[in-house]
Amino acid sequence: MNMHKGAAGVLAGVVAIIMATGGGLTVAAQVTSRHTTITAEQAIACIRTAGAAKPGLVKAVEAEDEKGSRLCEVEIVAENGQEYKVYVDVNADKVVKVKED
Repeated sequence: MNMHKGAAGVLAGVVAIIMATGGGLTVAAQVTSRHTTITAEQAIACIRTAGAAKPGLVKAVEAEDEKGSRLCEVEIVAENGQEYKVYVDVNADKVVKVKED
């Protein structure tokens, strides 16, 4: 995952989660001072929810606060190579937006 250009924040921590779910997903979550944190259980729930919406391999996961909502951005690479960013509301465990990359 690339750091945002011009970001002055210091890397607060890096969390690596290796999952053995249906698709055998591997994910690395990166948290900077600009972003919020979520539990491993919340991250796994977001990955499963995003994967149900856009099946593929998980490239990265990032938690962020946006307009008062805690979101989990899950980057997914589909089987055809197309990349997506799937935004999941952490509290509702619901997809709120999907963007093609």
